[in-house]
Amino acid sequence: MDRAGVNASFWMTSPLQPTYPELFEDSRTDAVIVGAGITGLTAAMRLVEAGLKVQVIEMNWVGSGTTGSSTGHLDSYTDETLKGLIRGLGEDHARIALVAKQQAIDVIEDWDRRLQLGCRFRRVPAYLYCEDDADIEMLKVEYTLVRNLGIAVDMQRQAPLPFDTALSLVFPDQGRFDPLAYIQGLARKIVEAGGQIFENTRAEKIWEENGQGRVETNRGTITADAVILAGHAPLLGMFTVEPRALPYQSYVLGVRVLNDVPDALYWDTARPYHYIRRATDDDPRLLLIGGADHRTGAQIDTTQCFRELDRYARNRFRVASLDFRWSHEFFEAADGVPYIGRVPNFEHIYMGAAYSGDGLTFGTVAGLLISDLIVGRENPAAGVFDPGRVRPLSTVRRLTSNLLHMAKHFVGDRLMGADFDSVDEIAPGQGGLVTVEGERLAVYRDEHGEVHMMSPVCRHMGCYVHWNAAEETWDCPCHGGRYDARGNVIAGPPKQPLLQQEPVTASTP
Repeated sequence: MDRAGVNASFWMTSPLQPTYPELFEDSRTDAVIVGAGITGLTAAMRLVEAGLKVQVIEMNWVGSGTTGSSTGHLDSYTDETLKGLIRGLGEDHARIALVAKQQAIDVIEDWDRRLQLGCRFRRVPAYLYCEDDADIEMLKVEYTLVRNLGIAVDMQRQAPLPFDTALSLVFPDQGRFDPLAYIQGLARKIVEAGGQIFENTRAEKIWEENGQGRVETNRGTITADAVILAGHAPLLGMFTVEPRALPYQSYVLGVRVLNDVPDALYWDTARPYHYIRRATDDDPRLLLIGGADHRTGAQIDTTQCFRELDRYARNRFRVASLDFRWSHEFFEAADGVPYIGRVPNFEHIYMGAAYSGDGLTFGTVAGLLISDLIVGRENPAAGVFDPGRVRPLSTVRRLTSNLLHMAKHFVGDRLMGADFDSVDEIAPGQGGLVTVEGERLAVYRDEHGEVHMMSPVCRHMGCYVHWNAAEETWDCPCHGGRYDARGNVIAGPPKQPLLQQEPVTASTP
């Protein structure tokens, strides 16, 4: 693995560096956007084109979040089966959701060509396939439902893969691209059009006052007519959307194979499912293979997820080398479609969150829809994705299950034993929970042997974080907050770093 690092995505050929300034003073603008991923920059592009004054703040750097770690799949299907989607939304709303995703692909293609973003967009077919005969009937049902909605689809037994498939659905005219190049290109165009982007600027408080939205950051307060929360995670507290957004981690390998694999998108019906695509035009035998999803913060050996993907790849392809690996976080909505629109009980605050594994298309949908709402333009998808929507009993059951999951971790993790009996057991590059002088601490030993001690209490809602060995992060199982090894926020709802304890220098064991 000779790229920027085993935890860097394929698109990050070198470590990301700051490109835009930090916020340096209080300011007033028409719209402030929290998060410089595909949602935030899509909305910003639309709003600056409409003549609005726009500021975008990003707690790290453009591309350092979920968008830059995605795999660049662009398809109009959803993670939720169409049968499940229709059961939850009804046929009309399910059709609107799928059409909105297809239109998002069209917008990405148009902007790449018109704005010359250099993201290497390419139209390709997509194959949803099963290897197990037990899933054939399910795919046949999906085929009928898709056709009934008027969506283009074909059916064939064998997907063009070097291993047997029992049945596959073929969706024409889908897409793949370089998501990091796309949003970095959008960022440049937004600034050229008069928008402002501030990196290393973290939102710490978001509220409404005197008929305006306000965002207090670590570097000043921004007042705006509209605030857009575009960080892919809910950000406003326990009783808005958090209980209906379930955080998950997904893993990706970059695998060089000896097989000839046609240029297309592929994903299967396994649970969790696997997804495959060619990484680039320049190297047709370099594949991105992902899967092994699990709830964020689950107390498992996360390095095992990479090993599982490696076995999956070697059982189906002739693998020449494993070139890189990484993981990324996504949030699932309780009823299968994201929360996009005005936040319940607020007038000036909008959100886009819980895109499941469809963040690139749904993130684009969110940016387009929210910008339409702000400028007063009709959008048929508004009612489908409304964050205040009420859904059927199946959603209530999933919500109840999620609340029980949070309660179990909030209480149970405090009662469980520590990961290590003492700090001395922690090797360089390793972390874990340790009880020190009667107090539970999150402890990390860096490569120089220096020990960093933090409170394990997530700054969002107070659950304990757990060590993720594969990514060398602290992950919260309740609401998906993620921190780097030293406790700085890298993803999810929390807005402040883990509380630091007195630093300790210890000998390397």
